[in-house]
Order: sequence, then structure tokens, then C-alpha cells
Amino acid sequence: MPAPTKESDYFKNLIAEIIKKHAVLYGPQIAVSKASEIEGLEVTSEGEIKQVAGDTEYILRQLIAKYM
Repeated sequence: MPAPTKESDYFKNLIAEIIKKHAVLYGPQIAVSKASEIEGLEVTSEGEIKQVAGDTEYILRQLIAKYM
């Protein structure tokens, strides 16, 4: 039986998936640019998450708002 995933890991994985999907929709430059504007979220130029600092659920909400 797999070990339970921490809630912050769940949100980090969700954030990574959203960035990847929006890179397909908008192009990688726009998707990464919008994600980079969010305080506490660091992404590479390829769209990979470097670091999520702070409330991961709040950062996820901010990311979704940026892409709307």
C-alpha cells in the first residue's frame, strides 16, 4: 500500500499539471510568465516547479486566477 501523500505535495503536483496544460494552450512562454508572477512560486523557463513557498492551496488559487 503506498504511503499517503502530503497535502502540500498534492497541491504542488496540481500546480505542475496546470502549468503544463496551459503551456500547451497558450505556449510555454506565456504560461511560465504568468506562473512566475505569483509570489511564492518559482518555475524554470521550461515550466518545471523549482519551489513553492507558503500556502500551496493559496498559490494554486492564484495560478488559476492568472490563467482565467
